[in-house]
Amino acid sequence: MTASEAFASLRDALRADLGTRFPAIDVEVRHSADDGTSFFITDGGVPWGDAYVLWDDNEQMSDRDAEQMFLDVLSNVADNLWPDEATDLWPPCPAHHDHPLQPGLHGGRAGWVCLRDSGTFVRLGGLDNTDA
Repeated sequence: MTASEAFASLRDALRADLGTRFPAIDVEVRHSADDGTSFFITDGGVPWGDAYVLWDDNEQMSDRDAEQMFLDVLSNVADNLWPDEATDLWPPCPAHHDHPLQPGLHGGRAGWVCLRDSGTFVRLGGLDNTDA
């Protein structure tokens, strides 16, 4: 796939997942002059910031590279951008309900993992398909 296709997929997945907690969320893909790309995130027009990657639109990406980029951006958003006070125990683990899921890889796919149970995984973009 091209990096541009991966960017669009990631943008849509972030909107879907973050939108389950923040209904006014928006994710915009922005390109810079240095061949990098950022995912600029706002909630109701209020900026959270951006997660930056060094991929150009026209570059070819392997599935592995795309999944790693998805995880890198998701981790950056979770660790540095979203408001901590609004995400305590979010997204909740669908298996245990007493702790949040964390960004991670499961079977080479980026998404939300339970740190207690390696079998609990929600694919990036799939939070609306769980009771999380």
